[in-house]
Amino acid sequence: MKYFTIIGPHIDCMDEQYLKPLIGSDKRSVCCLCCQRGVVSLKTLMERTAYCCGESIRLKADIDNQSEENVRLKLKLVQ
Repeated sequence: MKYFTIIGPHIDCMDEQYLKPLIGSDKRSVCCLCCQRGVVSLKTLMERTAYCCGESIRLKADIDNQSEENVRLKLKLVQ
């Protein structure tokens, strides 16, 4: 799990240390009992690692679903 930071107005959100993108990926096999039904891959990207209060957070997510099962992306932001 990777973390990002939400910081108050007294710190510059555009400081160089916070401008690096946050990239994540995961791959899971979809199975039913002992039969593999395909693989679901997820790649995510956030533009930077710190945001100011009231600022919109953009997340890019690419999902490659090689199974016949429906998948949903669920996102949880924790401060």
